Amino acid sequence: MAGESKQKAVHYKRAVISNSFSSLQKLLEDAVGVGGAFEKVEHRQEYLVPGDDSGGARFINKSRNYKTLFFGQLISFEKGRSQALLTMNGDVSFYNIKSITSSQIAFSREADEDGEEQSEDAKREFVDSFLYFGVYGNHLVMMQSSSLRSKDLETHLNWLLKGAGVLDYSSEIILQDKPTEEAFRQLQSAPVKSIKIGAPVKGSAVENPSTERSLVEVNQVRKIKFMPEGKGGDVIAAAVGENWVERLDLKDALDEANLQVQIEITYLRKTTKRGQQVIDSIATSLRHMDDEDFQIELKGGGTLVGKDLRLSGKLSVKYHNGLVDEDDLYLKMHQWLNSKISLGDIDEAT
Repeated sequence: MAGESKQKAVHYKRAVISNSFSSLQKLLEDAVGVGGAFEKVEHRQEYLVPGDDSGGARFINKSRNYKTLFFGQLISFEKGRSQALLTMNGDVSFYNIKSITSSQIAFSREADEDGEEQSEDAKREFVDSFLYFGVYGNHLVMMQSSSLRSKDLETHLNWLLKGAGVLDYSSEIILQDKPTEEAFRQLQSAPVKSIKIGAPVKGSAVENPSTERSLVEVNQVRKIKFMPEGKGGDVIAAAVGENWVERLDLKDALDEANLQVQIEITYLRKTTKRGQQVIDSIATSLRHMDDEDFQIELKGGGTLVGKDLRLSGKLSVKYHNGLVDEDDLYLKMHQWLNSKISLGDIDEAT
């Protein structure tokens, strides 16, 4: 695949660190930089299953300082994962599909394409996902993927910096959203009245385990039930119990029923000042939810949806053979963050 450019979204976050006088940039440089406890990549792998190195890991694979910013490449992989491979070979009624594992892909032990020699125990794994981020002080800009999101980065940074000994275990890093300027003005002039959290209830078909299967009766009709899944199903299950589908006697497929669960958090007219502080804090805690899954109603009118509460942008990013041109991405992330500081959208001092 030749070089191409793609429009990719980048998001701004501000690192709020409790019980620490150091910035996130300084902590990362101390942890994975020269002489840091996690300078070597093999030491900074967070297992996807705690204490079990057989399942896979996520870690900052590469990092560098570029134009005053610390940039990092966060990746995740699952050990021994197979990849489906389609063989398209001419005028046939169907194409063969086989699986291939990373161990089946041969590579030279002498040197890779960058000229780096491979050790005798070198191994290969398929990379599941990439997340790229840049940090300036406590300002963070990131390009996330479908599998590695801001929540994963926040969790990993806490694990990494505490494990490296540069952040106390009593401390916590929170990657806060920055509202747009218009949203910020609305929040200043009108307090939060209510927060609505909504998500569709999706269903997956599950064969009833009690159904008997017959080798003779090939056309036997099997009983199918639809089980709720996703955030919407989780919310209902937490509120009314695991077996709510049976109790409500929902016969149709959940996706066809077009169900949606919504929770509204509000307060009475004579709420206390403390009550308002609580509900404002809940608004901040929605930082990892998808944009379409929540909205905030303001006292006196006005509504803010997810995208209003996040400072984001679009960048044209170069790709070569399916991989990000990191030099191009880091330059554009640096320029985007600097432009937001110059325009006053971000306070450089925070």
